[in-house]
Order: sequence, then C-alpha cells, then structure tokens
Amino acid sequence: MERADAPAAANAEDARELCALLSAFNRASSGFDFEDVPVRLAWRDEQGELRGGLLADVCAGWLQVHVLWVDPERRGRGIGQRLLADAETQARDAGACGVMLDTFD
Repeated sequence: MERADAPAAANAEDARELCALLSAFNRASSGFDFEDVPVRLAWRDEQGELRGGLLADVCAGWLQVHVLWVDPERRGRGIGQRLLADAETQARDAGACGVMLDTFD
C-alpha cells in the first residue's frame, strides 16, 4: 500500500494537470499577461512518413523548444534549421523575444 505522503509515478493526466497548475501559478505571480501558445511542426517525406518535427511553447515572451528531432538519415539537409526557423517565425508572431533550446550537440 502506498503512503499518501510518498511520491508516485505520474500518469499522463497528472502531467497535464501539473503543467496547468504551474502555468496558472506563473501567470498569477509573474505579472505577465500571457497565454501559452503551442508550436507544433511535422516534416514528412513524399510518402507521408514522419522524418522530423518540433514541439515547443511560447510562454512569457519566450519560445521554449521541448522536442526537436530529425531522422538520422535526413540530417545535414537543413531540415532542423527549417523547423527552427518556422518555429521562430510563429513565436515572433506570438510576441516572443527569445528562444530556449537544450541540446546534446
């Protein structure tokens, strides 16, 4: 039996609720008047296969990239650059002034 005061694995609904609660807290405590704006991009080949994509959010004037992936067989062809450029354009249109991106490279 799990103790009520012990952490447990979070399910997908827990993750959504945690994100919503943190966003609400940040809005209330930061003084920023903002809405999270999702940026979702997919790159597909001629056969419709997913070969790259980007998942990000614009929040408090920043584009935060969570996922940027390009099929290893397609890397070096500018797909990642194009995904980032398109995301930056969408973010700028949503009022962003900066970008946060973590990478292993």
